[in-house]
Amino acid sequence: MELIRLDHVVIVVRALDQAIADFQAMGFTTTPGGVHADGLTANALVPFADGTYLELIAFLAPDVPQAHRWYPRLAAGEGFVDAAIAVDNLSEAAEVWRQRGLRGTGPVEGGRQRLDGQELRWRTFFFDRDQGLPFAIEDVTARASRVPGDAAAVHANGAVGITALHVASPPAMAQAYRNLCDQPLASTRFNLGAQTIVLDGPPPTDVPALSALRWVPTMVVLRGSSSDWIHNPAASHGARFTWASEDL
Repeated sequence: MELIRLDHVVIVVRALDQAIADFQAMGFTTTPGGVHADGLTANALVPFADGTYLELIAFLAPDVPQAHRWYPRLAAGEGFVDAAIAVDNLSEAAEVWRQRGLRGTGPVEGGRQRLDGQELRWRTFFFDRDQGLPFAIEDVTARASRVPGDAAAVHANGAVGITALHVASPPAMAQAYRNLCDQPLASTRFNLGAQTIVLDGPPPTDVPALSALRWVPTMVVLRGSSSDWIHNPAASHGARFTWASEDL
């Protein structure tokens, strides 16, 4: 199976236009995405030079309860909700993961239409939520069409990529990460290409809706060239960021 790598981290927000404006005010370049094929959500991207990106996603009807995988996170408040890993052959990867004891649904066809009318297609594999794992994605159309580069990946705050993703996850779920990455359980850190997933312990019990999710991303560690970047928590819609020069 080909190397798996971190593709993107998902941030659910109530109002997409406001989130775009706030992330731009923090020095991020944002690119409008479009409406997903299910007609329930729309997104915008914050792509980085290392190929990873942040996805800002909003429900078109945020006040209408729905069965979408990410709606319970919005009901608990804005913030990180999920992450995606990329593979080149999802059917092959899914078979390997099942042989290792991981459970999930897929591959499932997905996509969205860009604002310029171009149709994007991909396939996803969603692990059962109780395993505490990101979902997997394989591009059907060119990834460059889904994830813009060049000027879209240049940010005024100096961010050039993601170094690590911290997640709140019960200790028992570390075995699932070992099966996913085929790495020894020597620590709570698992490599996904050039990025690292760090397991920080269980979700907060003081927020029942988050605790019910069993796992949730809690912090993104950014890599960049700026030494004076200032994170404004009020503008990041519940998402926590830090710089790679700080303690990971």
